[in-house]
Amino acid sequence: MHKGDDIPRVAASAPMAEAVEEMTCKRLGMTCVLRPDGRLAGIITDGDLRRLIGRHKAALLKRTAAEGMTAGPVTIGRSVLATEALNLMERKKITSLVVVAADGLVEGVIHLHDLWRRRWFDEGPRPRPPIRMILTDVDGTLTDGTLAVLPDGEEIKSYHVRDGLAVLLAQIVGLKQGIITGKRSRGLEKRAERLKITELHQGVVNKLPVFEEILSRHGLRPEEVAYIGDDLGDIEVMRRAGLAGAVADAHPTVRKAAHYVCSERGGRGAYREFVEFIITARINGTGSTRNSRPSSIEPYKNHRRDA
Repeated sequence: MHKGDDIPRVAASAPMAEAVEEMTCKRLGMTCVLRPDGRLAGIITDGDLRRLIGRHKAALLKRTAAEGMTAGPVTIGRSVLATEALNLMERKKITSLVVVAADGLVEGVIHLHDLWRRRWFDEGPRPRPPIRMILTDVDGTLTDGTLAVLPDGEEIKSYHVRDGLAVLLAQIVGLKQGIITGKRSRGLEKRAERLKITELHQGVVNKLPVFEEILSRHGLRPEEVAYIGDDLGDIEVMRRAGLAGAVADAHPTVRKAAHYVCSERGGRGAYREFVEFIITARINGTGSTRNSRPSSIEPYKNHRRDA
């Protein structure tokens, strides 16, 4: 549960610009709207913002949070179990719950992402084999998708230092890593060489056969491999991998296919977040993948900013 200063909140009289800033800073896809006495008046979500922008355009920023909020949101008390909260989110198809005390004061906010992490670690009827290899896309995943083209036609991409460190962290704990990308880049070859990533596959149109070939060469089962991507070309591999990850700004179809959706965008530390998620699972001794995708996973399976 997010408590104290981590709770996104604005006064009902605050301008919508302040609400947007609070949502951006706290990164939970919502903000609480409080009455003058501190009690919950309503919430504003990312979905609310999209609808309001479509209706009011730039004039929205001149309105108050009270005018843009959803009044009477779904709330829970502190004594509610995590599984109950998760079931409630599933029924209501929402991504956050405000925890409210008996006197109406806000005690915290629970996000779908938090509950999904807990479910991933704590549940599952059968033992889950540990992830032994992580494969990743490049453009839009290790990069933000932006390309700078030089006069000779060579494309320049930028990578985040946190993702490079993630490669080293994974190597330290014994995780194999590889890259499967649709483009070719001499710069990527150099970066992979520096990071000691030998499984580098460029210019791949159909990624699934390459994925299967990598598994065969390393003697791995699909459920022992994690894959993270951002676009439609990654879907087939994601559906085959034991753990499928998506960056925060991935295509909506990719997000729906993922077991884990990062809070970070492509090229901004998403790979680091994905690696840390897997390493944490290994440390906890719970494994990091299910043997099969649960049939009831769709409504709550990941952290979704577009809910």
